[in-house]
Amino acid sequence: MLTLPAQIPAGLECVLAPVRTVWERITRTAARAHVAAAVRLQLDALRGIVGPEGAEGVLAERLQRRLDQLAGQPVKDPVAWLLGRGLVQRQWCWSRMCDEGLRMDSGDQCPSCQVLIADRRGMRARIAEETAHQMPGADLGAVRAETEKRLRAAVTA
Repeated sequence: MLTLPAQIPAGLECVLAPVRTVWERITRTAARAHVAAAVRLQLDALRGIVGPEGAEGVLAERLQRRLDQLAGQPVKDPVAWLLGRGLVQRQWCWSRMCDEGLRMDSGDQCPSCQVLIADRRGMRARIAEETAHQMPGADLGAVRAETEKRLRAAVTA
C-alpha cells in the first residue's frame, strides 16, 4: 500500500518549507497534529518577540539553520528532532532576541553574547597566565591540565 507524504498544515507552509522532507516523514496523524500545535505555539511566542510580520521568517530561518547544522546527517526521529532541536529557541545570553548568538530581529551577531564570549576568553587568558607564572619549568601538558582544572573551578564558582 502506497502512503502519500504528510501535507503541511494550512498556514504553516512558509514556516515548515525548509523542513518539508522532515515533516513528510511524520506518519502518525496525532504526531503531525502535536508538532503543528508546537509550531503554532512557537510562532505565537515569536510574534511577541519580533512582531507578527517577522515571526514566520524567523522560525523558518531557525529551522533551516538547525537542519544545516546536521551537515547532511539524516534526521532519525522527525517528531523528536522538530520538538527538541528544530523549534526551540536557544538563548545563549539574557536577551529574548538571542537565538544561538544571533539576534532574531536583525540576524546580526548578538552583542550580549559577544560580551560574554570576550569575558570568557579574558578569564581563560588570565587563568592561563597565572598558572604558567605559578608553574615555572613545568611541561606544557601539566600547565594545560592545571589551567583546565582552574577554569572548571572558576566557572563552577
